[in-house]
Amino acid sequence: MNELLPDVIAAEPVERKFGKAQKAGQFTSHDYLAQLDEAVKAGVIDASEAALLKRVREGVFEFISVDDFDPAELRSAITRKDLKKLADAA
Repeated sequence: MNELLPDVIAAEPVERKFGKAQKAGQFTSHDYLAQLDEAVKAGVIDASEAALLKRVREGVFEFISVDDFDPAELRSAITRKDLKKLADAA
């Protein structure tokens, strides 16, 4: 996290420029990386700024993706059938 912090701080003004262009509807793509390419082509940001945003996004994703759960652990203990039975019984 400490290694990523300088890049996060440096990316803040670049992110604002990119965000303004997004809000203005300058990009046709829905994919973030494709939007970065569009932003470079449109002159909104330069290639080094796009690389910075990509690096920060990847770093943040890696940082927040530390937990790994088995899908079975995330299933509800009660099913829709159980809920329907409870509702019908009430």
